[in-house]
Amino acid sequence: MIFYVRFGGVGLRLFKYFIVGVSCFGACLVHAQVNSMMYYKMWGSVDGRHDYQVAVFKLAMELTEEEYPPYVLTQVHQSFGSARGRREVANGDKVNFYVAPMRAPSDYMYKEVTAIQVPIMKGLLGYRKLVVQQDQAIRFADVDTMEKLKTFRVGQARGWPDVEIYKHNGFPVEANASFGDLFTMLSRGRFDYLPLGVMEADRILETHAKDHVGMQTLDSIYLYYPHPVVFQVSAKERVLIARLTKGLERAADSGRLDTLFEQYFADYLALLSQNHYRLFVLENPRLESTMGLSEPLLSYTH
Repeated sequence: MIFYVRFGGVGLRLFKYFIVGVSCFGACLVHAQVNSMMYYKMWGSVDGRHDYQVAVFKLAMELTEEEYPPYVLTQVHQSFGSARGRREVANGDKVNFYVAPMRAPSDYMYKEVTAIQVPIMKGLLGYRKLVVQQDQAIRFADVDTMEKLKTFRVGQARGWPDVEIYKHNGFPVEANASFGDLFTMLSRGRFDYLPLGVMEADRILETHAKDHVGMQTLDSIYLYYPHPVVFQVSAKERVLIARLTKGLERAADSGRLDTLFEQYFADYLALLSQNHYRLFVLENPRLESTMGLSEPLLSYTH
């Protein structure tokens, strides 16, 4: 196919060739890597959010496909552990991006890992349900202010970033145990309640129910603090960073990101839209920006 590009009035004849398996669009003229297949390696998990995260990634790729080369996505489910996993993402060989809650800006890894500033979970991970002993649940019945709730002691695992959040907001915290010991400590009265993510609290409680009977989640009190979940990319992957940023912004602006979110998390949206609970909103001192999540977006009050 022959076409012309005119520079300063001089017509240049350009020939367009097709290479098997690679299509070259008009944007190829401004993209140096147009004839290169891009290889994206996602460090993922098998939890209830992974399929959604993959769907969001593919949506961002779809919305930018005319400006960037074709891509191959590989999903890596290896259990690196948090610290090593982030190092692997920074290195970019085994994996070059993942999805996770935003960390404190002082996190040293943010020199090597770039966080895309488009939250994809609408604050859902910031909602907390309270696990309590059944015979103590009545004590929470008249808790209608933050100050009353602060008379109860929070339980958290050693090293959890949430500890800083609760302390910043003036809550007494017991945080000297591993996660596996939290239910034993709750049953012994070492603390009064264990806040867990609204997506996981009942499932975790069910898992531990046979060993720790007499516990329940409260339906009357939820906590919330801004907890943005974002794509985090090896700083070496400049093309991927630019493409994801552009694609996610387009997905958010067009409403397609909201539509996808609602498809995957309809049950939790229905739960949070009810008015049977009191919601206490906390500040998150670990964030440089709340990305629009300072106030809860999914609860019945909004």
